[in-house]
Amino acid sequence: MRFSRSVFVQMPQGELWRFLANTDRFNREIGLPPVRYTFSPQAGGGSVVQAEARILGQRLVWREMPFEWVEPHWFRVRRLYQSGPFREVVGGVRLEARGEATLATCFAEVIPKLSGLGRVAASLLIGKKAVDEFVRACRNYEACYLGRLQNPHPREAALSSPADANRLSAAARALREAGADTALLERLLAHLRSAPDAQLIRFRPFELADAWGADRLDVLRLCLLATRAGALDLEWSILCPSCRGVKQSYGRLGDLLPRGHCDACNIEYGADFDRLVEVRFTVHPTLRPVTDRVYCIGGPMVTPHIHAQLCVPPGSSAEAWVALPPGRFRVRSLQVPRAAELAVLPRVAGERATLRINRETITADTCDLSAHRRLSLEFVNDADREVQVRLETEAWTDRGASAALVTSLQEFRDLFSSEVLSPGVELAIRNLTLMFSDLRGSTRLYDAAGDAPAYALVRDHFQFMAARIGRYRGAVVKTMGDAVLAVFLQPVDAIRAAAEIQQDIRSLRPSDPGLPPLVLKLGAHCGPCIAVNANDRLDYFGTTVNVAQRVQDQSEGGDLVVTDRMLADPEVARALGEAGARVERYEARLRGLEAGFVLYRVTFSAERPGDVAHGEERARPGEMTDRE
Repeated sequence: MRFSRSVFVQMPQGELWRFLANTDRFNREIGLPPVRYTFSPQAGGGSVVQAEARILGQRLVWREMPFEWVEPHWFRVRRLYQSGPFREVVGGVRLEARGEATLATCFAEVIPKLSGLGRVAASLLIGKKAVDEFVRACRNYEACYLGRLQNPHPREAALSSPADANRLSAAARALREAGADTALLERLLAHLRSAPDAQLIRFRPFELADAWGADRLDVLRLCLLATRAGALDLEWSILCPSCRGVKQSYGRLGDLLPRGHCDACNIEYGADFDRLVEVRFTVHPTLRPVTDRVYCIGGPMVTPHIHAQLCVPPGSSAEAWVALPPGRFRVRSLQVPRAAELAVLPRVAGERATLRINRETITADTCDLSAHRRLSLEFVNDADREVQVRLETEAWTDRGASAALVTSLQEFRDLFSSEVLSPGVELAIRNLTLMFSDLRGSTRLYDAAGDAPAYALVRDHFQFMAARIGRYRGAVVKTMGDAVLAVFLQPVDAIRAAAEIQQDIRSLRPSDPGLPPLVLKLGAHCGPCIAVNANDRLDYFGTTVNVAQRVQDQSEGGDLVVTDRMLADPEVARALGEAGARVERYEARLRGLEAGFVLYRVTFSAERPGDVAHGEERARPGEMTDRE
């Protein structure tokens, strides 16, 4: 039995795609039941997906074949039933652009089991209901896009649970006392009060910030405060590098395992701290109990980094027409070990590529294609089995608050000082910036001032450092004598923090005018390292840490010494220019390290950048001299 309905929707094709291709939310909205999924690994790669749900009072069990789609044109899925009134169901959506509007078509083919009038009637009911509900949902999406409707998912809202008003008020008071931003706090309270359940389970703080038009780090800091106030639960989520979905979640950093496993992709992987481990938040169950229901796990928006996914039988081919932005893309399959790389470039004429697939690899007859043009990609399966092939972007999303970022924030270390990795667990970080500081002449200071006054001054200097490091998205990892180890996610943040530290340190003077002023030595380096538990503290280990410490030894005081790797970041050159810095290049050997290093001594203007008069000459970004 075939069912189909088409409707003109006053929305651009891409906008409508984002609604309809979010099949978990769409299926909930059209009244389909929640589904329970199980996975059985396949020897050739991937897994067999078994699904179960109850509909019309009957228990339905089916094998769900992989979704197929080409963004933003169409998607479909095939289900093979083991129980219930159906033998097979194939359903999907096609979208065709009509200027600023879209012709949307929902189609379903329902094959009932041969016997029984009731089975035929059930097929008619399910097929007709699905396409009718599709039209209703499209009209809601259209009304929301045109500003006539606030909530495009009214059924989703009706399924949500209410918040406990008293507990919400108590959490709000605690957050106000903790100094939470008033405007952001009101938005968070409204979100916790009225958002659908699904939006309060393992939500990303950066996506919330983007929806509000707010600063991402400000919203992240608010969520950290809300966790301490009992309004949210913090979870450490491990993502699969293939489908990029959450596969394991832990309430404590100490429970985090160094490796993860994805049942759907049937792969194991290391839990990279700066890409595959994210911090997400869920509303606290005493404030609002929410139910985690799953309606679909395989639609296009579940894996938005995948632009096309096709199943190609052995000895056959399939074609996808796509338009891609500039960037690097990959064609791969869970059934094939090696992928093909594609470069999509603005000034390249290529409009067509053929990708041949065998048991070992995927090869392309051309690797350079034109951006924003309609491209033809033909997938030819030379293997002796069906393959599921994907076209995906290589770039990793920036919408997640990575564990490396969160643990490099001073607010996190202040609020969650007990959060550490389990002893013996080591997690890789691909790139982190470490800055060491040391007080020059501290021995003379103790001799001249005495132990107690000198220690008080050193303690004040620690607070001084922590305030400026935290202002630039960094954190103090530890203090060692009168030295500080600080960590930043980006090199530019370390540069800006160092500039402010060296420009402000003269304000931290000994009370005795006869004592010498404080002079700070600073050194910074960036690169890969390992996050570890050291003395019940989240710490870092590796060559990058060693180099950063040795680079600080090169500082003469009042300056900052950095490696060429730091200067390679274009944001660093801009920050140096803004700070009016002078950069001096030289080569040196670092204590305990065999290789020679290219280093840069950075001296900052005595004036704060904002204090320099308009028109005054200052160093140009990237300007440097060679040391004699």
